[in-house]
Amino acid sequence: MYRRLVIKLSGQAIAGSAQFGFNSDSLTHLANEVIAARNTGVQVAVVVGGGNVFRGNRAEDWGIDRVEADNIGAAISTGTPIGTVISCAREK
Repeated sequence: MYRRLVIKLSGQAIAGSAQFGFNSDSLTHLANEVIAARNTGVQVAVVVGGGNVFRGNRAEDWGIDRVEADNIGAAISTGTPIGTVISCAREK
């Protein structure tokens, strides 16, 4: 059995039936799944994708074109796990 688990939650999973943003039912479901995994004794790290936060109407409202919005989302998604790995390494 694994002792540590990294779960990457995509923006699409968090948005649920919406195209972007946050859906409370989806967040509740995902949180319960993470809690269930943690209750098995596994250490859980969660990485949240950021792409959907900058896509759709919000990016246009902010004057950000689609390519730049994708780049911002990728940078957020990439930066989060790096921070998690560093944090885990510091705990050892």
